[in-house]
Amino acid sequence: MLNTSDFTLLFWDDNYLSRWNNCRRGIGQPQLVPEATLEEPGFWLGSGYPTAFKHESGVWRILYNGKSVVPEEQPDSYALVAESDDGIHWEKPDLTDRVPLPDRRYPNQVLRKSEDFHQWDCYFDERAEDPNERVKGFAVGKGNHLWTSPEGLNWTRVEGVEWRKHSPDPPSTAYWNHVRGCYVISARPAPHAHPRRVALSETKDFRTYSEPELVLATDALDTPLAEIYGMVAFPYADKFVGLVWIYHTDPVPLVKYWGGKTDCQLAYSYNGWHFNRSIREPFIPNAEQGEYGAGTMRPHSLVVDDDNQIRIYSSASKLEHGYHINPHVGPKRLERGPAGEGNDTGALLMHRLRLDGFYYVESCFGPGMIGTRSLYWQGGEARFNIQSGLETRVQVTDPTGEVIEGYSYADCHPFTGDALDWTPRWTGGRGLASFTGQAIRLEIEMNNARIYAIRGDFLPLSGRELRTFMDRGEKPIPRPGF
Repeated sequence: MLNTSDFTLLFWDDNYLSRWNNCRRGIGQPQLVPEATLEEPGFWLGSGYPTAFKHESGVWRILYNGKSVVPEEQPDSYALVAESDDGIHWEKPDLTDRVPLPDRRYPNQVLRKSEDFHQWDCYFDERAEDPNERVKGFAVGKGNHLWTSPEGLNWTRVEGVEWRKHSPDPPSTAYWNHVRGCYVISARPAPHAHPRRVALSETKDFRTYSEPELVLATDALDTPLAEIYGMVAFPYADKFVGLVWIYHTDPVPLVKYWGGKTDCQLAYSYNGWHFNRSIREPFIPNAEQGEYGAGTMRPHSLVVDDDNQIRIYSSASKLEHGYHINPHVGPKRLERGPAGEGNDTGALLMHRLRLDGFYYVESCFGPGMIGTRSLYWQGGEARFNIQSGLETRVQVTDPTGEVIEGYSYADCHPFTGDALDWTPRWTGGRGLASFTGQAIRLEIEMNNARIYAIRGDFLPLSGRELRTFMDRGEKPIPRPGF
């Protein structure tokens, strides 16, 4: 698992860099795990919005929406669950005895069907002080109610609490923001459903919520008339990563509903409130025609597992937006038809990504080099997440760029291979621990290589912090969110 006590230098932008030569920044490509695909006969799962987590009992659970394709039930939705020993091979449990529900209709149903439930998003809260509220459910319907559960099976509605005044679609996602000291709720800025954008609100207790603030919208770098269908965000290392659903709309109809594909791009944030968008290429692209994800791809849940791999769980469809309702209805006819027509009932998918693999820097056309800003070294060694086809070496300089004797590229033991935690060493077994309490820079020379992250007990220095340290010896103070 991630060691959050160390600083993690990620290459999401150039904030921590001062030199760059013959390199390029790229985005990772999560790989589909076909055996983890979850289908549910009788339900549309293209807007399942799954939340996966590993319970303390060792059981994996995935909570999701199932929209019934049974004609007499449409447009009813149900709160469903599946279980697994490994988070990959799923089974639908029969909860009849474990979870008593009035008028239960489906074995793996976890909430009663009522007019106050249309759909929901869930959040597994590792920080919950009350173990009975470990899992939160943000439901929309007749009122936007909060539900809580100790394990994702038995749920209690929190009376008198509405997490939003208006019902957004998709409902919401939540994450802990260590910078602001609160939970953040991400959803559309209802009641203004169109154009689709992202708004954030915050809460400390899940009982009272701030007014939503608009934080993210498409711009001129996006495809014409694109909208942000939604964004789910997660703490990662000491920063935040956002999975942005880009809805590439049909540019002809005035109502942006029928047709158009949805894929996933990346956003990131230093403080969990102000998000930046970077390379406008799909992080998880649409699948091939006829496969789940060809129409819509909506990643919703991110888990770093015990093997230090990132799992991303998504809801996906074969057909473009809206056509799961009735693919034979044109854009001027919005009546609902039998869901699931056209052989598309949607599915839940899982992709796997290398640790830190959202962005990387790689050498181009032979050797490349990057150099960090000055770093205040607090102790210990650096650990590099790196893939190196040919040799990678590191050298250490002082803040002016002068190479420190004994720590040049020539002195560094070269690395070739694939490692999450390569520790550079120099002639005589020397390492970086000898620079404890000093300001240094790292320069990395690589060939046919990708670097994803550098971890260690250090703090990047701003220009002012560096001058203050060099002139007066004042140690820098950690500044979360910068």
